[in-house]
Amino acid sequence: LERENDRLPKLLREAYREGGSEGYLVPLEDMLVVYYQARGWDAESGMPTLEKLNELGLEWVDKSR
Repeated sequence: LERENDRLPKLLREAYREGGSEGYLVPLEDMLVVYYQARGWDAESGMPTLEKLNELGLEWVDKSR
């Protein structure tokens, strides 16, 4: 799975059309950046950082480095 897989259903990617939240659009991109940072993941790729893998004793998983 990659960052592109972290998305909401189409219905929630459009601004609400009526009610008290009319015009509101869920700020998913901003929310994902904060979520990834809290998890120790890279905000661009959505993958765990090398530091996080080291913390978990999983540095062997990162084959790109």
